[in-house]
Amino acid sequence: MIEWAETDPEAEARDGDVLAEFTPSQDKFLVEAPIGKGGMGEVFLVTDKDLRRQVAMKIQRRD
Repeated sequence: MIEWAETDPEAEARDGDVLAEFTPSQDKFLVEAPIGKGGMGEVFLVTDKDLRRQVAMKIQRRD
């Protein structure tokens, strides 16, 4: 099962710093199918609604 990271509404870039954390949105990606699974996590075929194309997304294991 894919768990989506929640964004912290109070997180801000300060002094010109750029937030480096990528947080996918459930509204942006549509999960199509699992592609593979390994020791580091799972890879899924997803549709990126902004780019209007299919891409691969790797979800790393928490443990």
